Amino acid sequence: MLRAIAATLMATGLIVITLGAGKPTDNSEQEIRGIIDAYMASVAYPTAKPLDVKLLAEDIEALWSNGQVLHGREEVAKAMAEAVEATQASFERLGAKAVNVKMRIRGDMAWATCQLSVHGTLNRDGGEFESVVRTTFVFERRDGHWLMVHEHSSRVKEEK
Repeated sequence: MLRAIAATLMATGLIVITLGAGKPTDNSEQEIRGIIDAYMASVAYPTAKPLDVKLLAEDIEALWSNGQVLHGREEVAKAMAEAVEATQASFERLGAKAVNVKMRIRGDMAWATCQLSVHGTLNRDGGEFESVVRTTFVFERRDGHWLMVHEHSSRVKEEK
């Protein structure tokens, strides 16, 4: 009897059952993590790997921790290339890694929060540089592929 009532409610749209508490049943988490890792690898120096801009939605919006507000894939890609060029002038080496990644996937939308651990060696005196940036990435699955549609980053203030 309960199965019949549940079936009727589901068929009429009055109840929706979510299996697995929102856990994806495909490789979405790995695909999204791959996008985040590729994004970070594109700003490393001297080992920067060119960012595959097809991982970014054409209509991406980005708010960077330095105050830049970027609109669209081409603007983000250009700003990232400029950041790598500026890095070369200031750093002997620079790396960035996403740590403490927490991801949520709901249908064709996903978001990930993390801390970007940025570390490097300065050219001028060989001193070490470290910074932590809190970041939220938003992704949308379009035509079967995950794309980054939004990034918002904020610097973590250093404790004194």
